[in-house]
Amino acid sequence: MLACSSTLFGLMAFTAKLASADLGGGQVAMVRFVITILPVLVYPPFRRAALTFERFDLLFYRGFFGGVAVLFYFLAIQHTTVGTATLLNYTSPIWAGLFATLFIGEPIRPRAILPLAIAFCGVVLVVRSHAGPNEFGVGRWELVALFSAMLSGAAVTAIRFARRTEGSWSIFASFALFGLLVTAPVGIWQWRWPSLRGWFWLVLVGVLSIGAQLLMTH
Repeated sequence: MLACSSTLFGLMAFTAKLASADLGGGQVAMVRFVITILPVLVYPPFRRAALTFERFDLLFYRGFFGGVAVLFYFLAIQHTTVGTATLLNYTSPIWAGLFATLFIGEPIRPRAILPLAIAFCGVVLVVRSHAGPNEFGVGRWELVALFSAMLSGAAVTAIRFARRTEGSWSIFASFALFGLLVTAPVGIWQWRWPSLRGWFWLVLVGVLSIGAQLLMTH
């Protein structure tokens, strides 16, 4: 399920890059959340499941941190290569592991330390390969993508804690709602009416994100 989720997230990033060719990253992120929240609004069983929860604070943390992470991620996709933005965003498991240890008491397994270190070195090498001879390779938008990963790690930690009491649909709905609230100011400020091709990529971003998010949360 995680492998399928990651595949869908990768396809979502690819379609987001195509959509951001003509539109701002904030606008793409906002429309993504508009589409994401539609199943909860229009289908009563999903809505009832989403409104069944115990810990609103955890749902808020998941939605707020996740929403800002997506906003930064889509802005990074707009201004850098989709591969670099995605690669930096996928350092989120490192941050999730650290946050889970600090805040919810989940220990880091010793056998995971070496693979994480190797993966982090790989990220540095790939980012460095795009730089000039006198550059480190991490500019403003690469840092935005890295900050997105940190916030994603915080959001995943909130999911881990919330799943002890909350269902997948309430967590999913909190992400869609608070993500929309977070991205709306930037999305409205950047708004340009999409072409038919633009709408196609935007809808595809939203549909892929729904499948990816539900699989990951579950």
